[in-house]
Amino acid sequence: MNSIKTGIATLITSAITSKSYPLPADFDIDEAYKTIKRHHITTLAYVGAVNCGVPKTAESMQQMFRRYFEEIEKSDRQQKEIRILCDIFEQNGIDYMCLKGANMKQFYPAPELRKMGDVDILVRESDYPRVEKILESLDYQNISKYDHHLSWTKNKVLFEIHIRVMSRWIKYYSYFGDGWQRAKNLSGHCYVMSPEDEYIFLFIHFVKHYCISGIGFRHITDLWVFRKSHPGLDDSYISNELEKLNLVEFHKNVLQTVSVMFDNQQPTEATEIISDFIFNSGSWGTLTSKSVAKGAELKVKNSSKSARLQMILYVFFLPYSGMRVTYPILEKYPVLLPFYWVKRAFDVLRLRRKNVGMRFKEISRTTPERVTAYESAMKKIGLDYTISENFKGA
Repeated sequence: MNSIKTGIATLITSAITSKSYPLPADFDIDEAYKTIKRHHITTLAYVGAVNCGVPKTAESMQQMFRRYFEEIEKSDRQQKEIRILCDIFEQNGIDYMCLKGANMKQFYPAPELRKMGDVDILVRESDYPRVEKILESLDYQNISKYDHHLSWTKNKVLFEIHIRVMSRWIKYYSYFGDGWQRAKNLSGHCYVMSPEDEYIFLFIHFVKHYCISGIGFRHITDLWVFRKSHPGLDDSYISNELEKLNLVEFHKNVLQTVSVMFDNQQPTEATEIISDFIFNSGSWGTLTSKSVAKGAELKVKNSSKSARLQMILYVFFLPYSGMRVTYPILEKYPVLLPFYWVKRAFDVLRLRRKNVGMRFKEISRTTPERVTAYESAMKKIGLDYTISENFKGA
């Protein structure tokens, strides 16, 4: 890793451990701040920078200071609204389970150090009609609907109320099902996964985004923080479960990358590939990565020659597996698919004209050579890059 990457990893390590570490001699906090912003790790980087003695007079430090206090206020508001909503579920006899960031905040030295865009909570699908009525009666605003969650907002906090832990078109869905098979009652109507199953869920979430478009520093930090917070994890169980998903080798390489980033271990070819991909991705990946990944998936199903044409068609005409996510009515009435393809084409041109132009630009750059290089890199780190149920590994 170069000095920017090594320096940022050092800042994160310092923030989590509350210790001071030497930064690379040529580390430039103002230059590093560009990457820090893209990865949404400003609060972590700021605390780490203070611990490591970075002068607070630097322009980027002043900006991070402001963002740090904004994140404290936002995190406090999120924590308050989570408690309110969980109390509502308890009072109405609704089983629930907090997921991802809503759980991860408790394992960081301070909750604001784990930035969270939305609050993920799982409820039983059979309870959802009642949940919907309750939330509407309490002035929660429903803003979007997908095949596995609905988004609600109140007091500037976004909730994703899940009826399953991941979309059914993701090939790992069959392992977790809706998520309740691995839930254990904590108290009242509150459920949790075992630490091992929660870790596997976090890792599969990491894998999903890594395959689709890339994933950022925040999420590999989650894996490190979770393992530090659970020193008694049953790694034999975890390995046996990941073996079922053909993820053992990739998991080993990710853990080695964690050791390189946070524990000064020597890098390998695999860890260099993973760390470079993560740093280049930003918090949720890039359009370039998404286009190349889709090109690789389509190459599995079609010839390399037709993959780019298929990608262009996908912009307007998603397959049924994707259309039913965007238009849930198709779950009940699949015969309407042709009509909704027309609707999607108009929606894309009307609402996403700029995005379409960017997508076409990236598709034009998704050459067979880039796809082949992507496939080669994925094989070197032990990861099957196909993620959809329509492709290998479903």
